[in-house]
Amino acid sequence: MYDLSVHRYRELKHFCLQYHEMKEKLERLQSQLYLDTFDPTGELAVKINEYKNAIKLIEMTAFNIGNFPGEKILKIVSSDRCLGEVCPDEDLTMLKFYLRKFYWMLSQVKGM
Repeated sequence: MYDLSVHRYRELKHFCLQYHEMKEKLERLQSQLYLDTFDPTGELAVKINEYKNAIKLIEMTAFNIGNFPGEKILKIVSSDRCLGEVCPDEDLTMLKFYLRKFYWMLSQVKGM
């Protein structure tokens, strides 16, 4: 249940690890958009939309996981620390189950 190949799991994990970086870039681009009122190609708008969609995808998947708090899932998947450091008081077996479910759901929603 919730099986992913090693490579797919790593791809999704590294995608999630970019969460905070994507949020920072989004803020920077949005402030730049207001400064640069003339953007004939719409490149800024396209980049902003890409970051918004990626962030929304991670957040929606984390908060639709089920009985486990989405804030904790989001904190775990966007952190490069071990589970015990991020959530020291949680049952690791249950936590690993929800993480597997998260990455499987993210894979389904994200597609190839």
